[in-house]
Amino acid sequence: MTYDEENFPVLPKSWLVVTVESASTILSVKEKIPVKNYLTTGNLAVIDQGAALIGGYTNQGIAVTDQLPVVVFGDHTRALKYIDFPFAAGADGIKVLAPNELFFPRAFFRFVQAIKLPDRGYARHYQHLRNSQIPLPPLNEQKRIADKLDAVLARADICRDRLDRIPAILKRFRQSVLASAIGGYLTEDWRSKYHLNEKWERVRLNQVGESRLGKMLDKNKNVGEETPYIRNINVRWFAIDLNDILSIRVTQDEKKKLALIPGDVLICEGGEPGRCSIWKESNSNFVYQKALHRVRLGDKCIPEWFCYALKHAADSEQLAAFFTGTTIKHLTGVALTNWEFLLPSVDEQTEIVRRVESLFAYADRMEARYNNARAQVEKLTSALLAKAFRGELVPQDPKDEPARELLARIHAQRNSPKEITNKRIRSRKRGEQ
Repeated sequence: MTYDEENFPVLPKSWLVVTVESASTILSVKEKIPVKNYLTTGNLAVIDQGAALIGGYTNQGIAVTDQLPVVVFGDHTRALKYIDFPFAAGADGIKVLAPNELFFPRAFFRFVQAIKLPDRGYARHYQHLRNSQIPLPPLNEQKRIADKLDAVLARADICRDRLDRIPAILKRFRQSVLASAIGGYLTEDWRSKYHLNEKWERVRLNQVGESRLGKMLDKNKNVGEETPYIRNINVRWFAIDLNDILSIRVTQDEKKKLALIPGDVLICEGGEPGRCSIWKESNSNFVYQKALHRVRLGDKCIPEWFCYALKHAADSEQLAAFFTGTTIKHLTGVALTNWEFLLPSVDEQTEIVRRVESLFAYADRMEARYNNARAQVEKLTSALLAKAFRGELVPQDPKDEPARELLARIHAQRNSPKEITNKRIRSRKRGEQ
């Protein structure tokens, strides 16, 4: 069989190349579990096509138990799972592949795992997978490869699991910093140093600034000059994404009323109500949509302090008490005006912001190190699978039965008179059912 020389430049002489389709059988799943029944009480694992191993447990459905172990492939997600226990197949794009006699099951899983599939979004990928080529080493070598990969990748999985705890730790750290800042604990030493005993004032927005909703989007009614505008999706926590900017027609009068100047705080009215950031661009040609509040503060409150107070209120769910709506939540202008927050002196606000930014910068550096370490773990996994794919992971043993002889032996067994008779009996029984 010919093969792709880019993926298989040099293979050991005892190896062959086969397609996934010729190396496995796709099992028919008679019944799949509806998503709503994934988490019903039961003892049968439901395998979905997501990245997680188990979607839930159920007593319903047809379990695939007669040809274990198998490889479960998510036709939309491209997720692969090695399953060696009874399970029920979840709905939507599940493909269950049972390796045939050519393959040691764990080796088959690893070789399929090494295939680079195109990312077509939420499309079907199985057709590409079934036509993909994988190497066929001798059976004994397959077992050595699988054992080696299982041992090394298990350590990589442990490392990945430990690393994946870091984002949650950093999130809690940032929340703790804000709680300490808003509660006045972060600058206790600063107040003591300067002998300050000023009591923090509890204020509402209309006491320190003003807010205004943006432009209603209506192409049929909007007139005027095409002007770039900021949408809800552009406003992230403490950052504004200017990579995807649309335009809207506005009049000169609207442009004056809805202009953005450095220091304005933009707050999401819906989506994630309360999410906010500070406009820092000098370009005054931007306006903003009605799904955003523009808050313009006076001299008593600096924008960074206001944003930190709002983020703490969101994290602690205090802000949720001001939302309207049942399924889709909104933070109306009236509700935003009624929200109260603590206000220290401008000098202390400035000191708190300086300390918060310093601590957040430290967390950002830790997050960058985490992302780098996580990427290295993924590269290690890919590199190990690639070495296995090329026959470089474990040494070859000249005593192993070559793949070509294995293929010939299995072909002879399948076409033996006894096996042909058994096939006819099985076929006749299926016809009688």
